[in-house]
Amino acid sequence: MKPHSAITSIALWMALLFAPALPGYTSTLQDSPENHLQRGLQFYEKGSLDQAIAEFRTAIQMSPNQPEPHYSLGNALWDRGDLDGAIAEYQTAIRLQPDFCEAHNSLGGALGRKGDLDGSIAEIRTAIRLKPENARAHYNLGYTLSKKGDPDGAIVEFRTAVQLQPGFAPAHYELGRAFMAKGDVDGAIAELRKVNDLDASFAEAHNGLGEALRQKGDTAGAIAEFRAALQLQPGYPEAHRNLGVTLGTKGDLDAAIPELRAALRLDPNDAEAHHGLGVALALKMDFTGAIAEFRAEVRLQPNSANSHTSLGNALRVVGNPEEAISEYRTAIDLAPKDSYPLAELGRLYATERNPRFRDPSKAMECAQKSVSLSNGKDAYSLDVLAEAYFVNGNYDKAIATAERALKLQPGKDWLQRDLEKYRRAKHQQQ
Repeated sequence: MKPHSAITSIALWMALLFAPALPGYTSTLQDSPENHLQRGLQFYEKGSLDQAIAEFRTAIQMSPNQPEPHYSLGNALWDRGDLDGAIAEYQTAIRLQPDFCEAHNSLGGALGRKGDLDGSIAEIRTAIRLKPENARAHYNLGYTLSKKGDPDGAIVEFRTAVQLQPGFAPAHYELGRAFMAKGDVDGAIAELRKVNDLDASFAEAHNGLGEALRQKGDTAGAIAEFRAALQLQPGYPEAHRNLGVTLGTKGDLDAAIPELRAALRLDPNDAEAHHGLGVALALKMDFTGAIAEFRAEVRLQPNSANSHTSLGNALRVVGNPEEAISEYRTAIDLAPKDSYPLAELGRLYATERNPRFRDPSKAMECAQKSVSLSNGKDAYSLDVLAEAYFVNGNYDKAIATAERALKLQPGKDWLQRDLEKYRRAKHQQQ
């Protein structure tokens, strides 16, 4: 978030208010650098950036060694999208006044936006050293540390920010996000609820709370929060995607699909939305549509093993084993320690009807590797290994392996059906 700190000189306004009515005094004030600075700040507060910038530049021309006009010009340039120009003005303000806390803080924020996280952290730490009670500087430092992958450091700074300013809703929000990054879902929920109490119109907080509630298994609560976010901000692609995915996990595919399509209309490059829509369409038996979505997902994140595996699964269902095998092998190359693509490739070799691609020995090899990678604790990998034993004619091992899978996931109908299939095959053999 961009630091803001409008510099308003009370002394200046007092001077203007009580100044004696001397000849020529009014015209002198109108042309003073202070007057142009104040007019610039007024334009800035109204959002009239071009007029504000013109006034700040005039103030600088008249008095180039005053730090406040440079700082204020930096803010206006940032808002207009000129980060390089803003950085130059903040640096000038600091050169003129090295202890200018707000300028260090704003420079740190601008450097962070440019991707210079180390430079950003150094400047914001300087701002905090100059003014330890500056809640926004602690917030900005926490935000930058979070981007740098230091959630522990971020949490310390966000906590300091909310201690200094308990009603600082963005700091509570980022603290909640940092808790989520650390896996502290309960802590995240507590902070995000505080945000909603402080500012019910904070759409991102409703979305974040929905994500945390979903992770806790509170599907209904998550859906309510995603819908609240969308009511506040209908064009919020992430909330549409989260709502769609959550409705899909609930089994409400007819409601999920429109939400996922809405997310993709707003952000066609959302790989997770493509994946969610692909899964929903596959469950609706629209495998052509599902394949199109999984292909889009693979295009957006070609190094995702899960994306390639999902595409392989859909291709296998529509009878394209050759391309499915290629996708599975790509997934295995990308994630050689992931048991899932190996299991899916093993299942294809075990169950494929086309004799060109059916290969019981390869099925056994893939399934055994999958079970080994999962340390024998994944029911799906064990189920594939049982199928591999079955197609290789070893019914006793198929039954024993299927029973192991059922112990890991009792009551799963698909595991029970496979076990019964192997038992019938053994009975018929006898």
